[in-house]
Amino acid sequence: MKVASPYFFLRLITLLVGCFVIFSLWYLGYSYFYAKPLPTIVTGSRQLSESGESVSVALTGSGFGKGLNALLVPNVDNIQAIAATLPLAGHFNDSVLFEKFLYLATNGQGLYFVDVSNPKRPRLGGEYLVGQAVTSLLVIDDVLVAGCRKEGIIFFNILDSGQLKKISSIEFSHPVVNFYYSQNLLFVAMGQNGLIGVDVRDFSSPFIAATKLNEFVSNVGIVGKHLVVINGKSLSISTYAFDSKGHISLTDQLIGTERVVSSAFDKDGFFTVSRRGLSRFSVGEDGRLRSMFERPELNTVEKLFSGSSGLYLYKNFSALAYYDVDTFAVTPNYFLSEQILALEEIDNFLLVAGKNKGLTVYDRNAFTSSHNAQLYEMPNAVIDLLVDQHNLYVAVGMRGGYYGNINNPHLQLQALTELPVTSFASAEGRLFVAHGNDGIEVFDTADSDPVRLTQWPEVAAIHLAVWNNFVISSQGFYGIECIDFNNINEPVITDRIPDLHALALSFERNILYVATKNKGLVMFSVSEQGTLSLLGDVMLPFPMNKFSVATDIQVQNGYAYIANGRSGLLVVDVHDPRHPVIVSSLGLTGGSKGIILKDHLALVINARVGIDLVNVEDVRKPVVVGKIPLPSLSRYAMLSNGVLYLTRTQGTVLALPLPKISTKMDVQRDKATIHFDEMPIAGHYDLNLSSDSELIVVKDAVVIKN
Repeated sequence: MKVASPYFFLRLITLLVGCFVIFSLWYLGYSYFYAKPLPTIVTGSRQLSESGESVSVALTGSGFGKGLNALLVPNVDNIQAIAATLPLAGHFNDSVLFEKFLYLATNGQGLYFVDVSNPKRPRLGGEYLVGQAVTSLLVIDDVLVAGCRKEGIIFFNILDSGQLKKISSIEFSHPVVNFYYSQNLLFVAMGQNGLIGVDVRDFSSPFIAATKLNEFVSNVGIVGKHLVVINGKSLSISTYAFDSKGHISLTDQLIGTERVVSSAFDKDGFFTVSRRGLSRFSVGEDGRLRSMFERPELNTVEKLFSGSSGLYLYKNFSALAYYDVDTFAVTPNYFLSEQILALEEIDNFLLVAGKNKGLTVYDRNAFTSSHNAQLYEMPNAVIDLLVDQHNLYVAVGMRGGYYGNINNPHLQLQALTELPVTSFASAEGRLFVAHGNDGIEVFDTADSDPVRLTQWPEVAAIHLAVWNNFVISSQGFYGIECIDFNNINEPVITDRIPDLHALALSFERNILYVATKNKGLVMFSVSEQGTLSLLGDVMLPFPMNKFSVATDIQVQNGYAYIANGRSGLLVVDVHDPRHPVIVSSLGLTGGSKGIILKDHLALVINARVGIDLVNVEDVRKPVVVGKIPLPSLSRYAMLSNGVLYLTRTQGTVLALPLPKISTKMDVQRDKATIHFDEMPIAGHYDLNLSSDSELIVVKDAVVIKN
């Protein structure tokens, strides 16, 4: 047997090293010349324009070149109202303002002291109780009271500088939820561990008073001479008389039917919010509870914050409204991308903290300026929607379907049907409503108010698609059916495919595209007689394997675009439906579950981060060119007259303008002018600049006025 010489191995190693060097040089050269790095932007002043006019954005800097993508994306987080930000770590639980000093309680970072003597320049002044979970805060004269999850209550003296000096503490074996002070007594709510009274006549020596209440206490306050205890578990509100030693005696109790989500006290009474809406209570001299009024439409509020003359209402879809107690008026919803857990007023500013975003200072006047997001509150989570020239139709599952006139700025919902609704489809003035096992209902929508025409109880339907005089009905595990509705009162089932688990349907001309759970993407032709003929199919390659349950499909110009869960965006060439070919796949963060197409722009709805804006002009190389940061979107969306209608998991519809693609760019090495045609909708817009792999966002770059 011939043995390889040492020179053979040396030549082999030299060859491999040489190949590696050549590849490295090629890769570095490719990255340098072809990767199209983003430029460095030095200046870019805000551009102002009128609705309907064109606008140009001028940028200066370095590294401008060819290959840039530019979009104007509607700003949805009221960036124009932000006066200042202060990065602070932690999940915030509570806040209290004392003169010009703000104190913030966090879930594990302790207690922050922030000097807000100039709200536009907040300054961190100190950190206390580092590493502890502080649940609630209260100021009594010049003493700060901090309730903790494990350490009980700690009392601090507030110095002239705003710094804190510990006076004393009192330990509890249970977490402190919140507290209220009156007549030298601190009443401490401890959740399932009830209520305890603490005598604080001498802050250096606090001690437990006589008060002891063994029931669930979620909030406590004092109105007049009576203690008010809110039990969020047994749905009760109780009032108690109390004396200087902390002895309490029950005077009245109200048993409700809905859990109290949040409550807030003022000198005249208190507010509660539940799924029944916002309620106002007073307490008589005898301790009797009196219901003053209810606002049932305010049933999506999660947290109440006391304001100078009313209430701030934080709703479960990241919107903030203000209720004026004198005029009974509620402001429009102002959309905020952050969750609000702590809020304080100072002068004309709001100091807001939430989840891991630090402190944000908002100018209250700026909230009333033109903004893009229009919020429509819904009676439940929306699982499908449809927009025609008159109305917005929403499906809310077991609670039926509703509609409202989209031309009315204060959308008033009316009942469409009381049957459970799973989806809609429409064609030529007819609205088809899927009711699951209860069949399909048909409405005439030619006029502003839909008119019920008929119901087909024998046709089960989960998803629907319409072409000519045929409706395709998806029935989940049980396949699809084709229904001829030429005679609207006597529908005829013309064909049935029983072995498809359809997840999404789409028509282009007479070709039906079905994304399935068990057979990949399947294409059928629909004959004039309503016969479904299999044309072709394509199975997903590893590691995709199967379509996600939350799947959406749109077809345009011979290509099928599929939002496919964790696999992102899938593009399939269907010019010849008999031989479909996967041409590209783009991985996207989170779970892609909905898609809208507009020219060369694909808007891919993401479960966690909002909307990915993908340029699909080159279908073999789709590129992310922008983002709309909107957490908690569900898959159901629609585009109508340049307006995007998006559904959110908490139960609302958000309407905002379609992003605008640049029509022309004048680019030099150190500057660029980016042109956009006819901006139709007033509001604030961010500029998204992108190359092959990077994205720069210039916040609030363009303001369009009415």
